[in-house]
Amino acid sequence: MSLIGRQFCVKVLGFLLLNCAIFAAYRIAFIRLFGAPEALSRAPAALLRGLGLDAALLALELCILALVALVTRRLRLRATLAGLWVFTWANLLCAAVNLFVFRERHQHLWEIVSANVGPPYQMLSAFKPFANAHPFVIGAGLLGIALALLAARWHTRPLAGQAVDLWRPAACATTLAVIGAFFLVIIEVAPTKETKRLKLRLVSSLDRMRLGDYVLNQAVANPLQDLIRLLDLPDGTTPYLLDPQEALDMSRRLLGLPAGDPTYPLFRAMRGQEPLGVRNVVVIIVEGLSSALIDHRVGSEYVMPYIHGLCEQGLCFRKMIQSFSATDGSVFAIVTSLPPPFALSHTRDLPAQEINGFDGSLARSIGADGYRHYYIAGFRQRSGDFVTFMGNQGYRGFGYDDLRARLGDRARADSNALGVFDGPMLRDAARIIMAGSGPFTAHLMTATTHSPWTVPPSMTNRVADEVLATFQYLDQSVRDFVETLRREDPDFEHTLVVITGDHTSHVFDSRSMERLRVPLILFGPRLARAKDRWASRQDRPGTHLDIVPTVLGLLDGEHLYSGMGRNLLGTDAGESGLISGTYGSFLYIKEGFALRYTLSTGGSELFRTRDSDVLFRDVSDEQPDVVVRLRRELLALSETAHRLGRDRRIFPRPGATASSESRR
Repeated sequence: MSLIGRQFCVKVLGFLLLNCAIFAAYRIAFIRLFGAPEALSRAPAALLRGLGLDAALLALELCILALVALVTRRLRLRATLAGLWVFTWANLLCAAVNLFVFRERHQHLWEIVSANVGPPYQMLSAFKPFANAHPFVIGAGLLGIALALLAARWHTRPLAGQAVDLWRPAACATTLAVIGAFFLVIIEVAPTKETKRLKLRLVSSLDRMRLGDYVLNQAVANPLQDLIRLLDLPDGTTPYLLDPQEALDMSRRLLGLPAGDPTYPLFRAMRGQEPLGVRNVVVIIVEGLSSALIDHRVGSEYVMPYIHGLCEQGLCFRKMIQSFSATDGSVFAIVTSLPPPFALSHTRDLPAQEINGFDGSLARSIGADGYRHYYIAGFRQRSGDFVTFMGNQGYRGFGYDDLRARLGDRARADSNALGVFDGPMLRDAARIIMAGSGPFTAHLMTATTHSPWTVPPSMTNRVADEVLATFQYLDQSVRDFVETLRREDPDFEHTLVVITGDHTSHVFDSRSMERLRVPLILFGPRLARAKDRWASRQDRPGTHLDIVPTVLGLLDGEHLYSGMGRNLLGTDAGESGLISGTYGSFLYIKEGFALRYTLSTGGSELFRTRDSDVLFRDVSDEQPDVVVRLRRELLALSETAHRLGRDRRIFPRPGATASSESRR
């Protein structure tokens, strides 16, 4: 290699090291600015997880330069170094801007861009407040660009006029091999069910945010890499149709909320109704658990005798409505107490904005002081997205890969195409819970009760119906889990077990409402002795949004809550209806009517409800005022939840303050 060639390689390596230093400094600054003091001790973990994102971004930038050189035939050394100067400055600028933007708006640069994509004036209006508030920062940035141009001119001058012909066979083959290697760093295989085709995507930060701390997770991301990744995301934008203040005022009225904190308008205090002594909470989200399955028999035997018994010993709400017809939307509603975003109809998976959100989960309401919060799930598809989402809501996550690693040699036998079977998953969940000390909450998600409806070969005495057999197996798995805690956890006396379905699956009649109903089961030793106080309330209808406030109502003392649910055991004010979504449309059920709102057209249909069913005959012409009112209510609740989530105005971050009005 010639002297010029060696100089060029050294300069390229220097750029790569400089960029790595910029990204490391950005992450340390992010943690220092926005995290708790003790978070800095875990900064190396964030740096290590972010390294793959940095490598992907640098590989993409080098790939662009290599492709330009190949297309134009010559690798011009000075022009290539100039390109590296441009990319380095872009990396530095995005990192610096992201710090300022997150400080001002608690959002990343890519989130603001995605929320304001459209006419140029929308983007300018999003950044105008920042520019007005920090004119010196803008000026310093422009000065930095000018100085960088001068430095780049001086730095690249020794290589002026030097070029390599890339169309010669050896050089061309080498260049193509290098570009191929870059693509291996840029692209990753998206985790999907084994039965689905292979899916490739740009390297994602969401799969690497698994540190169990919101700020540490946010620090993992690379600002420019995430901005570029927007090109690979489905269009999840949904236009707002109501004025923000109008929608917020209507939402507060529907939820029965008095005037409070303007920054966190859903934020308020909730006090337990009775001193039951409950301090541990286990929420089991069962794949496809319909209300009809709870009481179903084969012959004289219940398909799920143990879970049916928990209903009898505790409280069972059989008229709950699924918030969404698929796992992503319903899990979001269960955890955050917010309606699933309309964008699910475009993206099909939980949008990145919601995955990266900071919402009012049970872990957030209870707090981390003295508590352990776990998320444990064995399903395979998009496991990393859910672990990241739950990590951002305050939970330490154990996903499919974690459980497989813990199972060791048993991993293959204890799994199928969906993920880890429910029995091994719940057994390991019990071990994880009992390995710690102090009070805890846990969200557990099962996977087996889903097509292709398979159970472990070791299962005996199973019913003939393969679908019902999976629910029979689920029942046995829940029994073993609960009885293990009862037998081995000395604090089980103070534990509340919550069981619900993410959405319906198997039903036994043709009524439309049966395809929307999931159960909510509340069981625990302390609750069992006091359940008569609330037995009459078990006929109340509700949705997944109501789970967190209902659980908070059974805990001792006061807790802070921010969401759109109500305590099903209390006398909460409010007059909002029930929201249930599916891909393409949302139902809003209220006062004997069900409004179906179609997202693609903005059209709506109005149906009557009678005898716990929806009569699918459009009566919009007979009740035009009802159509207008219910449509505005649905839009107000959905748009308010989305706006507040987008702007990080659901729950105060650590260090942020809420007004005393919101605590009343």
